[in-house]
Amino acid sequence: MMDLVNTVGFDFISIGNHEFDISIKGFASKAATVSAPTQVRSCEVSSTAFHHCLPPATEGPNPDPDPGHDSGSNPNPDPNPDVQVLNSNVLNPELAFLPRAAAVAVGGRTAVFGGYCTSDASIYAPNSLPKFEAVNDSIIRTWEESCATLGAPPDVMVPLTHQLTSEDKATCVHVQKHCPLLAARMPVLVAGHDHSVFIDEVLEIFARKP
Repeated sequence: MMDLVNTVGFDFISIGNHEFDISIKGFASKAATVSAPTQVRSCEVSSTAFHHCLPPATEGPNPDPDPGHDSGSNPNPDPNPDVQVLNSNVLNPELAFLPRAAAVAVGGRTAVFGGYCTSDASIYAPNSLPKFEAVNDSIIRTWEESCATLGAPPDVMVPLTHQLTSEDKATCVHVQKHCPLLAARMPVLVAGHDHSVFIDEVLEIFARKP
């Protein structure tokens, strides 16, 4: 799959539940072959002028289950710089090298992208269940961190989610209720997980599953 990602040349990808079928550590190893490191960098994404990656998704100090592995760094020092695996809400230290979000400057405006994996524990194998921040809470936290990091609210935020369509609709409602400024600057939620195309408008936010 990661070979395909490199070949197609995606700009950003989010994490889905099946990534953990090969274990958390196994997925971390695969993700390291495509994900760019978490510092400010110059690269080309359409008409992009810059990327600014927020800190990795962690919940504070965690003991590393693998003492020989530096959980805060990318285990592959030379990943493809044109692709980023965005991890905004999976908190396991093995994935701490992945950026929470990326800010992209296009035509004088700034757009923030974040990647959000379903936190429905029932669909994961017990021995590979990640630790999550709830998707809705994580989207708002990404927005707040982006405002602080950039020094001003970004012009647009686009969440890349991997959850059920009903949950995507609920996310749109949650954002409208709890963060009106974000809702005004979140024109679309780009989603996956369901195996069908879906486009709907929920309180002026388009939820789209390509």
